[in-house]
Amino acid sequence: MIKDKVPEDICYGCGACVIACPQNALRLEINEKGFLVPQLVGKCSHCDLCENVCPVLNPPKKTNNVVDIFAARSRSKRLRLIASSGGVASSLSLAFIKNYGSVIGVTFSKEYALVYHKVARIPQETVDFVGSKYVQSISTWALQRVKASNSENRYYLFFGTPCQVAGVRNLVEKGIIRSKIILVDLFCHGVASYKLWWAYINWLRKRIGAILFIEQRFKLYDWHRYCVRAIGSRDLYLREHNKDPFMFLFLNNYFLRGPCFRCPFRALNSVADLRLGDFWGPLYAKDKLGVSLILVLSEKARQLLVNTHDILLESQPLSESLIKHSQLMSIEKPKDYDIVLKELVDTMDLEHLMRSRFSWKIVKTRIRSLLRHILYLGKNVLEVPLSK
Repeated sequence: MIKDKVPEDICYGCGACVIACPQNALRLEINEKGFLVPQLVGKCSHCDLCENVCPVLNPPKKTNNVVDIFAARSRSKRLRLIASSGGVASSLSLAFIKNYGSVIGVTFSKEYALVYHKVARIPQETVDFVGSKYVQSISTWALQRVKASNSENRYYLFFGTPCQVAGVRNLVEKGIIRSKIILVDLFCHGVASYKLWWAYINWLRKRIGAILFIEQRFKLYDWHRYCVRAIGSRDLYLREHNKDPFMFLFLNNYFLRGPCFRCPFRALNSVADLRLGDFWGPLYAKDKLGVSLILVLSEKARQLLVNTHDILLESQPLSESLIKHSQLMSIEKPKDYDIVLKELVDTMDLEHLMRSRFSWKIVKTRIRSLLRHILYLGKNVLEVPLSK
């Protein structure tokens, strides 16, 4: 039984065990620290399928090598404007629905309390997938639909974190999901606790009323100086990301899930077909709308990418600087991580936490961010433009 062999502090929360269970005896729930974990809600038959698909106990073998590396952006300036970086995920999704099948992406619940995967079968439904979500999505609702259809003639494009993709890879390899799936993961910083997210939503509501819309990578100035924008029933919230409490804590590695600090799928260790992220670094420092970095890890993904004519591609060499600027490396756990997590879980008072523990650190972060921005813009970088 998965609960006996995978403690909550090493569980990825990917949901593969929930999908594999033939008795529907497992369900993903949010624990006291704010992270998704499987809970036993029915009678276990001890078939061990949950253990067989668990990527903690049985990590999928990395069979995919880097086929190609691209800097990329959508041909649509509108998609690039609303996307987190180059709009590649949106262009891929639209092309896939048009030519192949359905897309499984991530969206917010109505009141922004949860993040979950859903299946999009028409182009209009992919609008909900646009933009970054920094808490872990509940993948099982959508994957149960895919499992129920269980047709080898159905095609899906699945977007998820590297650990979620590892879980789906195991489900496919074990034959629990028989549909044809192209897997896309992310250059993932980690996933944040729902306790932080809920405290943040409450903090926002006190300022602007009921939350009607949230965009955490709003390109008010440009792609590099992105802002958090929230529209409320009473007012508008707009702050640069390094002045926003949620983004500040997330980017400083507070409230991340424990396994994120030792993730085995970082660097080039993806088990997906395609990996997407931001192309940070000086090469595209002057690009205002954003550029995506793509690692192509399978031939079928390369074919999908090349056949998506709405994406402009520029081949890139695999270099040390590319790895550095794309946040592929490990992340460090703050020394006071456990203390800060416990304080917020106990009080759910985000404003007091920020004032009592992070006032000076916020100032230093803003200064570093400003200096970095000035440095990038000041460099005389020869930028090779993408094809027009």
